[in-house]
Parts: sequence; structure tokens; C-alpha cells
Amino acid sequence: MKERIIGIVGQIGSGKDTAISFLERKGFANFSLSDQIRVELKRRGNLNFTRKDIQDLGDEMRSKHGDDYWARQTWQEALESGQAKLIISSIRHPAEAEFLKNQSAFCLLGVVADQRLRFDRKLAAARKNGRSDDQDILTWEEFKKADERETKEQRKHSQQVSNVLALSDFIIENDGALKDLKQKVNQVLDKIEGDQNA
Repeated sequence: MKERIIGIVGQIGSGKDTAISFLERKGFANFSLSDQIRVELKRRGNLNFTRKDIQDLGDEMRSKHGDDYWARQTWQEALESGQAKLIISSIRHPAEAEFLKNQSAFCLLGVVADQRLRFDRKLAAARKNGRSDDQDILTWEEFKKADERETKEQRKHSQQVSNVLALSDFIIENDGALKDLKQKVNQVLDKIEGDQNA
């Protein structure tokens, strides 16, 4: 089986988790940088963490151990899984993307959408899943603040999703229906397959 590794980057509420779900149904295994941070927060005794807690710890460890720290941790876990079809998700710093783009068979897929639409989606998801790290962005102002920090922050070790999106091999605009997103994901997969067979 050919190795295929797809990195996923997207703004809050862009639909990247839905794109991941489509890929998982096609046999891909997902490994998330944010899940690594959640594990470390729990190890430190923080069991009711917020999105800000995740952002703060992500910044702290990048500052201490290098800006590609979470990518290296997640990449190691993905390799140890033995899976050939991998998703690496929650990439939020250019150094993380650059580390992963240096791995063979890797391509980076960006998912974008209108900010107001992303807020509506995130609010619906927060009400549905009850995850603690979704409960601190329940208003438009909270969402804009979190989105600004994650997308446009320019401090060296902080999240810079806009800069990661600029490194994407493919960009999907997710402003339509679920079936449209699924079709666009399938088109990207077809393109990847074509490039690998060329």
C-alpha cells in the first residue's frame, strides 16, 4: 500500500474536522497536534482546560523545545502506529508545517470559510459536544478574540494559522453544503493519487 500523509490546517470552525471525518472513512488514521497538548494538560492535572489553555501550553512548549515541537511529537506517534494512510491535523505554526513537508509523501490541505459562518458552526458544535475547550468561545466577541490569536498572532512561538495556510498544497473553500466539501476532499485525493502515479 502506498504511503499517503495529509496535513490539515484550518481556521476555527472552518470544517477541518468534517474533512478529517471524510478521510477517516477512507481508511486514514488521524493524529492531532492539539491532542498531544490535551494529553500534556491532563498530565499536569488540568482536566477542565479551555482553548486558551491549549494555546498557552502550545506556545510555551514551542518556546522551550522549538517551534516544530508538537509536529515532531505527533509525527513520532503517527510513525509508531504503523498506518500507511495518515492525517496530521491541528497544524498551527509554520515550523510545524515545514517539518512535516520535509517528510516523504506529505501534502498540506488548507480548509477555509467565511468568519461569520465559522462562528455559527463552532457555536453549534460547542453546544453539541460539550468539550471544555469549546466553552470559552460562545459569543461573537470571544470567537473573534480566539480566532485573531490563532490565525494572525505574530509572536515567534505562537499560532500563525494564516502563515500555515499560505504553505498549503491545496486549499478548499468550505462555504457550501456537506456534499460540496466531500466532493472537494475527493478531488484533492484524486489529485494526490495522480501525482503519486505520475
